Amino acid sequence: MLKNQDLMMYIKKHSKYSYCSDYKWYRISTKDCVGLYTKANSQLKAKIDVIEDGLKLEKENSVKEYFEELVTAKKIDFISFERLGLKITLSVSEKS
Repeated sequence: MLKNQDLMMYIKKHSKYSYCSDYKWYRISTKDCVGLYTKANSQLKAKIDVIEDGLKLEKENSVKEYFEELVTAKKIDFISFERLGLKITLSVSEKS
């Protein structure tokens, strides 16, 4: 009976160490992967932000140009584009 208990304790202890070492390896490897993806994600986000900012600036210039043409055509001189406080996004059209 004692041998069986000792054997059971040995198996339990060995399986616990085996499980813990596998789990520790899994956690370390996932942390490494997450670190790589986090770095790549931040680099990609920075590149996307640069492109989006350029597109928004182009869109703002286009809307401002249309506004200036409209103001000139309608002879409205009491309002400026900056005073309108428009939020220019990528989906804004000149006429809206």
